[in-house]
Amino acid sequence: MSRLVQLSLKEGLTVFREEQYAGDMYSKPVARIQKVRALRSSQFPEDAGPMAHPVRPSSYEQISNFYTSTVYSKGAEVVRMMHTLVGGENFRKGVDLYFKRHDGHAVTTDELVAAMQDAGAIDLTQFKRWYGQSGTPRLDIRDRYDPASHVYELTVTQSCPPTPGQSEKLPFHMPLTIGLLDAGGHDIPLQLAGEASPQGRSRVLSLREQETVFRFVKCRRRRSPPSGAIFPPR
Repeated sequence: MSRLVQLSLKEGLTVFREEQYAGDMYSKPVARIQKVRALRSSQFPEDAGPMAHPVRPSSYEQISNFYTSTVYSKGAEVVRMMHTLVGGENFRKGVDLYFKRHDGHAVTTDELVAAMQDAGAIDLTQFKRWYGQSGTPRLDIRDRYDPASHVYELTVTQSCPPTPGQSEKLPFHMPLTIGLLDAGGHDIPLQLAGEASPQGRSRVLSLREQETVFRFVKCRRRRSPPSGAIFPPR
């Protein structure tokens, strides 16, 4: 078990750092598109097939069986999600804290998550399900706009199909980055119901439940959209 835990920690973090380097040196959008293509062509099928396994398997017969796309590529995506949830500055603080606490020690993914949790002041207890549950989650997104109240409502439902040895899945904790455009193509300041003021024009939302409803207030239209363009709120 310990060797597998360290494999998913070492390789997931290493691949994520390599991807960040490629984006910094060349083009972040191009690097990301290439990675998503690779995920869709190799890791997604692995997650949907008879060889599906968690990023951190609970047991193994031969360690060589788990030098897989799931351990490497999906492991890097799990690290990327932590980066998104805590933000770039806090992620760097988390990495520094992780090495300060554990440099030269034998550690597990739990220590990395704990460092990110402390640096970002965010509860990542539920997030650790990414290491224990296999499969590719699916998001169903529904939305509606009320022009009378200027409220835009976004309903996000998550599900994950059964995989070998895991017939039922608990909800994951995952980030969802969102931005809204009005009918004229302008960014809308994002203010959730209950907030005193807008919190930027692009936000990272946390999905934790099987179904989550986000209500954005003061979503006003400005002018007609450019010809052929469609933007929410409608």
